Amino acid sequence: MNPFDRAAKTAVHRTLSLMGYDAFWTPCSGGSEQKGRVHFNEPTSKDKLADVDYQPGDLRMEYFEGTFQGLKASVDAGRSEFVTIKDIQYFVRAVTRDVDGRLYKATLVKA
Repeated sequence: MNPFDRAAKTAVHRTLSLMGYDAFWTPCSGGSEQKGRVHFNEPTSKDKLADVDYQPGDLRMEYFEGTFQGLKASVDAGRSEFVTIKDIQYFVRAVTRDVDGRLYKATLVKA
C-alpha cells in the first residue's frame, strides 16, 4: 500500500472512531446482520453551504470499503435494502463510490 492510501485509510478510520455511528444492515436476500461504523449526515434545517442547498430530507452515510459487503451491488440490482442508525431504520436509495473507489456514499430515506 502506498503512503497516500495508508494516510487516507488512517484518516477515515480515525474520523469514524471519533465521530462515526454504528450502523446495521441485514441483506434482504438473507444472511447475517453486518455491523459497521459510518459517517452520518442528517441535516436538521434548510441551509446553503458551498453553493449547495441542503434539505432536511437529504440523509447520507459514508463507509469505507470492507464494510457492508454486497450492499452496493444489491442496491444497484434494484433490491430494497435497509440500514439502521441510532435505532432508526432507513431505506438505501443509492450507493456510489467516492473519488478513489474506497469510500462509499449511500443516500438514505427514513423508512
